[in-house]
Amino acid sequence: MYSHFTAFQMRLFLIGASCFTQLNAQQLQSQPSVKKDTIKKTVSFVKNIKAGALLVSEYRSSLTENVDMYGKHSSTGTDARDGLFLRYVRLSGNYQISDKMSASVLVNLADFKNNPQTRVLENAFIKYTFNKYAVLYIGQFRPFFGIEDMYPYEVRHSYVWSNQYEEFGRNGWQSFQLGLGLSGSLADKGIPITYYVSAVNGNGKNMTGDNDRNKDLTGRVEYQVNKHLKVGINGGTGRYDHQTGTAYGIDMQGEMPLASKWILAMDAEYKNGTNFNEYIASKVVDKKLGDYRMGGVYFTPSVKYNIGLSRVKALEFSTRYEYFEQLIPNGNPRTTITPFFGILLDDNYAARLSFGMVFDRYKRQVENSNQWNANFFFTQFQFKF
Repeated sequence: MYSHFTAFQMRLFLIGASCFTQLNAQQLQSQPSVKKDTIKKTVSFVKNIKAGALLVSEYRSSLTENVDMYGKHSSTGTDARDGLFLRYVRLSGNYQISDKMSASVLVNLADFKNNPQTRVLENAFIKYTFNKYAVLYIGQFRPFFGIEDMYPYEVRHSYVWSNQYEEFGRNGWQSFQLGLGLSGSLADKGIPITYYVSAVNGNGKNMTGDNDRNKDLTGRVEYQVNKHLKVGINGGTGRYDHQTGTAYGIDMQGEMPLASKWILAMDAEYKNGTNFNEYIASKVVDKKLGDYRMGGVYFTPSVKYNIGLSRVKALEFSTRYEYFEQLIPNGNPRTTITPFFGILLDDNYAARLSFGMVFDRYKRQVENSNQWNANFFFTQFQFKF
């Protein structure tokens, strides 16, 4: 075999080896010492600042006579049957203070259209990463109590948040709250579990302080069954008026390919919890907090078709079915069906045009209130950068 290795080939090999050796030596000389590299990385962490924005504009129209675009019935009629408005004008900033610590801020300027006293500021927290198993949150954040706390608005599979998310948020179990949180993952230990725990004031965002001496404690555990299915279990407890309230729930997220360009996904969630607001508003004498509970279930099957064109990336269709009782068992159960169609104009939901309908049905219709059967049409455009 050596007879085929000619003198010319030998010279080429020696020249190549010499060049590689010289380049490698230059690279080693150009590399800083370990100490200098550590200092360089520390400086880069201090200067690492990321900013973003989300714009969501919407047109909404009531298709039901005497019901306005927000769902409120009027026995004398209403002129506010449709309109254009901004749902979100979010500005976000993330500041990497060190390799362990960062700060995040999120504001929604669209909230200035309402009374901004307890609005506008959404996220404002410091995150300290001890390791993969323990990440600490301090400030105002969403305290991880269900699927909808786990992703931002722009990647949802349906129109706005669910009815149960809105109501659990108003009662301090979800949405933006002030407090402490801790999360971690055991995935690198071969255990497909992620946990979240939090202790929050439970009286909403942007408050000057707590409205009592008690804190709402919540916890969530996620189990990755396989690469297509994740299951979450939620639990919480809180006190008001020297009585204990509780909340619990279970949810699942599934996603699997149907073909080369088709993806089937499913979100489903059930929750039940104390409705502190209904208890506070009640005029009943000698009332018990345990008698004021809310709960419901929803599931959202969706299908996504990846087109992959330069201007249209994918098409998405879903239908969310939701049943929710604001007060169990003496309330007025609400059933909502929401067919939704989205056109993804850029990757990662950076731009999407969507259309759909909302069909609301109540067990009992109450005149001059939001508890009235109604149908709505909507279209949204979202843009994120």
